Amino acid sequence: MKETLHCAEHGQQHIAIICQHTLQSMYDLIPRGLFVSVDVDGDINAYCDHCENYRVSSGGDWPEDANDVIQGKLICVECFNIVRKINGHEVH
Repeated sequence: MKETLHCAEHGQQHIAIICQHTLQSMYDLIPRGLFVSVDVDGDINAYCDHCENYRVSSGGDWPEDANDVIQGKLICVECFNIVRKINGHEVH
């Protein structure tokens, strides 16, 4: 079952979980790269080039301390669509 949250801008929406760096893109409009996946519940998970480089340099899997780097944040899918546009991804 998809999780939802109440966004001050977009109302009740499905969630997306993004890294702290990707969230910063919403505020400074600087693209940071975007790796996107959808989990078994249909929720969006996304992270930036920095986090991908961290994963790869750790042997290709997320190390135990990955949350210290990622610092995942919940945002609504409409806010995530803004992040997609900033990072040059087409919004469906």
